Amino acid sequence: MTMLEAAKICFRKGFTFSGRATRSEFWKFILFILLVSIALIIVNSAIFGPTITVSYNVDSLGNPIGDPIAIRKQYSGGIFGTTFLLICALPWITAGWRRMHDMGKPGYLPYLPFLGWWLIMFLILLAHTGVSGFFSEYAQQSHVQVPVSGYLAGAMLVAFIIVLILNIHWLATPSESKTNKYGPNPSEVIQ
Repeated sequence: MTMLEAAKICFRKGFTFSGRATRSEFWKFILFILLVSIALIIVNSAIFGPTITVSYNVDSLGNPIGDPIAIRKQYSGGIFGTTFLLICALPWITAGWRRMHDMGKPGYLPYLPFLGWWLIMFLILLAHTGVSGFFSEYAQQSHVQVPVSGYLAGAMLVAFIIVLILNIHWLATPSESKTNKYGPNPSEVIQ
């Protein structure tokens, strides 16, 4: 299967959570998304150029003092890249779901650790600000700031890396060679 064939299959099955997806199909679809995203960054940068951010030292009133202390150029996919990733989001999720089915595991498994990670972060936020403090601060500023210790931030980063490695391991595991409860082996079925 080529990368474009994998992309066609994943887009065609973009709303299908049932069935199975081979390791080749899933990873070639990820490669397709990555390569198109890089191409869109190049196209957006050629058309619109980078986003330039200039930083200055400021006085007590917020007025810039002297020469710039930093000039940063940021290249992005812009509206093209954002639109492409939004179009790819559901096919990417369903391909991962079907990929887990291919190994005989439930499709939600790769998403469970990320949900747990976000839930822990939210609970830490609520524990710090309190429920009423969280909602009043969010209503006033449209965001909530929490000072996090270096140990907690380090522990959360380690947990995130472990979850990421676990997911890559799950998604790179070979297929079950026989028919499982999610359907026949897609390598043996003509698409």
